[in-house]
Amino acid sequence: MYKINIFSYFLMKILSIIILLYCTLILFFSFSIIPLTYLLLFLQIILVFVYRKFKPLAILFVFIIPYTLVAHLHFLDKDFPLHLGNHLDFDNDIYYSKIFIILAVFWSSFSLILPKLKNEIVIKDAIRFINQPLIFYFTFIIQILIFLFGRTGNSIFQSGGYGSVDSTVSNLGGTAIFEYFLIFYPISFVFSGNNKIKINLLLILSVAYCIKAISFGGRVEALQCMLIIYVLHFDNSTTSLRKIFVLSFFPILFFILFGFIRAAPNATFYELIEMVQNNINIAGYTFFGNQIDVFYSSTRLYGLIDIGVINNIDRLQILLYNIFAFVTPYSLLPEKANMALLLQDQYSAGGGGLLPVFFYVYLSFFGVILIGLLLGLVIRKLINNISRCSNYFLIYITMLMSTYPRWYAYSSNVIYKFCFYSVFLFFLANMIINLFNKRIKFYDFRN
Repeated sequence: MYKINIFSYFLMKILSIIILLYCTLILFFSFSIIPLTYLLLFLQIILVFVYRKFKPLAILFVFIIPYTLVAHLHFLDKDFPLHLGNHLDFDNDIYYSKIFIILAVFWSSFSLILPKLKNEIVIKDAIRFINQPLIFYFTFIIQILIFLFGRTGNSIFQSGGYGSVDSTVSNLGGTAIFEYFLIFYPISFVFSGNNKIKINLLLILSVAYCIKAISFGGRVEALQCMLIIYVLHFDNSTTSLRKIFVLSFFPILFFILFGFIRAAPNATFYELIEMVQNNINIAGYTFFGNQIDVFYSSTRLYGLIDIGVINNIDRLQILLYNIFAFVTPYSLLPEKANMALLLQDQYSAGGGGLLPVFFYVYLSFFGVILIGLLLGLVIRKLINNISRCSNYFLIYITMLMSTYPRWYAYSSNVIYKFCFYSVFLFFLANMIINLFNKRIKFYDFRN
C-alpha cells in the first residue's frame, strides 16, 4: 500500500506538470482541449485518493469534480449545454475552452505545492480547547440571535416556492448576516472547553440552523453548516472515506432534488418525480444545473474582458474594491465590486463564478497561479505541522474546509474575508481574556 501511495503522489505531480505544459500548447498552438479535460479529471480523482486520510480535503476534491465534468461532457458532446435558459451572450466554445484552461492552471498549481500525506489529519483533534464559559455563552447567544432574526419572513412552503413573487423573506439590515452564524461556530467550539453539554448545545443549534436554512431555500448555507458540523464533531481517524461517501449519498440526492422541491414546495411526490423526468427528457443535465450555471457565469466574466466591456483599469478597480470589501459591505461599494452581479442587466447569467476565474479577472494568469499556490501552501502547512498549528490557524482551516460551496463557486472573497472574520473574532476574545486576567492579577497584587 505504501508503494501505491508513493506512486499516486508522484503521478499527481507529473500530471500537474503535464497539464501546465499542455495548457501552454493550447494557448500558443491551438491544440485540442479534449485531452486536457481527461487529464484534469484524472488529476482531481487522484487527489481524492492521495489525500483520503485528510477526509475534509478529500470531500472538497469530490465536490469540485462536477464543475470540471460538465465542461468535459460538453466538449465530448456539443448537445450537452454549458448555459441554462436564455443566457447565450457568451455561448462560445473558445470562451469555454479558456475557462477550462484557467481551471487546469489553478488545480495544477495547487497540486504542485501539496506535500505527501502519511498520517491521518483530523482538525478537531489538534484544537486546544479553552474553558471560558462567559465567552462560550456570549458567542452562543449571538448565534441564537442570528438564527432567530438573521432571516425572517415566510418559508418556501408558505410562499409557494424559492424566489416566488409572494416571498417576503428579509435579511436583517439587508445584509448576509444569517450566514455569519458560521463564523461564531468554531469560536464557541474552542471556548466550550470540550464540555459535552456545551458541545451538544452547539450541535442542536446547528441542526436547527440547517433546517431553517433549507426551509427558506438556502442550500449553500445548510451545506456549509453540515460541513462544519462534520469537521468539528464527526471527523475521525477510524471511519473510512468510503463509508463517508456511502453515508453522504442520501444527503447529496436530497440537495439535488431540493432544487425541484424549492421551486414547487407544495407539489406531491409524484409531481416532483414527473418534474425530474421531464427535465431529464428535455435536457439530460438535471444533476448539473448548479455546475452549468456557475461555469457559464465564469465564461461571462472572461467574455466581458475579451470584448472590452471590462478593461484593465476596471480590473484594477475591481481588485481594489474587493480588498476594501474586507472591511466594507458590498452594498457601500460601487456596482463593479460584485463581479457576480456586474452588468447582469445587459449580459445575464445564473450568478456566481469559479474561484480561479475571479482571480483571473483581478490579475490574469498570475492571479490564477497565485491563488493556487497560496491555498496549496495553507494545506501544506497543516499537513506538515498540524501538531504545531495554533488555534488561529486551525480556526481558519476549519472555515476554509466548511465554506468551499461558497468560495469555490460563488464568492472568492470568502477565503480572505469571511474565513478571516472567525480568526479576528477569536483574537478579540483572547485579547479580552488577557485583559481581564491582567486586571485580576493587578487587584490581587494591590490586596
